[in-house]
Amino acid sequence: MEGTLPHLLSEFPFLASINLDSNSLRGIIPPSLASLKNLNRLDLDNNKLSGTIPAEIFDLSKLEILDIDKNFLIGTISSKISKLTLLSYISIKFNLFTGTIPQAIMSLTKLKIFLLEGNKFSGNISDRLCDLFELGELKHLHADCVEPLKKQCVCCTRCFPHT
Repeated sequence: MEGTLPHLLSEFPFLASINLDSNSLRGIIPPSLASLKNLNRLDLDNNKLSGTIPAEIFDLSKLEILDIDKNFLIGTISSKISKLTLLSYISIKFNLFTGTIPQAIMSLTKLKIFLLEGNKFSGNISDRLCDLFELGELKHLHADCVEPLKKQCVCCTRCFPHT
């Protein structure tokens, strides 16, 4: 499939899963996806999407899987991510995100997998994120924590060189 994400998707209010990975989708993630109140999986990885994560996406209270890796997404990760309390899987790797990892991630107590390598994040990975390991949920944390960035990440399960 090529082109942009169809805005018509928002006309299916009972849609629970979107899996459009490995297409040639371009353009932005439409804010209208936030009208899909039953959405528990948003999988848009390995496309050519650009722009930021729309703030409206953080209103998808049933979202458990957010997989938007391998795109050209920019901006920071909003602290509003804490509203997605059911998230168990986040993959934002290999995009162009900047800024720091928001402290709000620490409130995602159901998070099992967090993949964020291959971006332009600054600062260290918070030791507080490691607390999610101690709670027994977080099993995989991948980040850029070796040369040249030298980010500290005492609980990363896999460290990558910055690309």
